[in-house]
Amino acid sequence: MLHAVQVSVALTAAALPACAPPAVRPRPDPADRDHRALAMSVVGGYSSAVQKDGQAGGYHDISGAGGTLTLRRRFAVAGATLDFASSGCRTCGSQLHAGLLLGIDGGLVGPVHGQLLGEVGGHHFSAVGREPDQDWPIFGPSRTYRGPRSDLLPYSGLRAGLTIDRWDGFFVGAWAIARRDLTRADHTIYVTHHHPWTGQDEHTVERYRLGGHEGALTLAAGAKF
Repeated sequence: MLHAVQVSVALTAAALPACAPPAVRPRPDPADRDHRALAMSVVGGYSSAVQKDGQAGGYHDISGAGGTLTLRRRFAVAGATLDFASSGCRTCGSQLHAGLLLGIDGGLVGPVHGQLLGEVGGHHFSAVGREPDQDWPIFGPSRTYRGPRSDLLPYSGLRAGLTIDRWDGFFVGAWAIARRDLTRADHTIYVTHHHPWTGQDEHTVERYRLGGHEGALTLAAGAKF
């Protein structure tokens, strides 16, 4: 009788599930979750997008600032970018890029993430041909202009970068950017140089080719939410 009771208790204990404590799942890295990211950046590089007729071709240095807004779902990233840059070339004016981004984002080592994004949008040129220090002179000739000095061209590009996520939703990063205008535009600008001391006017014609290539490096800081 006692042996039967012992066998019954043993079978009942074997049938009961083990009461082990629940497993604790590791907290996912915020950078690996689906998120939105807003970043502000400074931009520096070289561009051949403005060429003046009669001058040797080549690249001019550019510098400026901008921002990006992206949305991440799994490994896919989509977003928009906007940046403004001025040129070291005296008469090349300023340039603005506004585009859409699409690409991939993935973890590399620890808090370091890599991105590869395609870019397409519009490249706006303004104040082409203007020499700022001659618009409001104290001594010397002033300049007036006739003809188009702004334009908008379509462009495409590619950017590759790294981000480091260390500060509870905040990150820093760097991207290398290559862009190419998909069309070209030729502008003719008629310039009048007015000499205040003699009262005489001098007329010149300047021709510019808009559209080219750009290579830049951007450093950014932002937040993910």
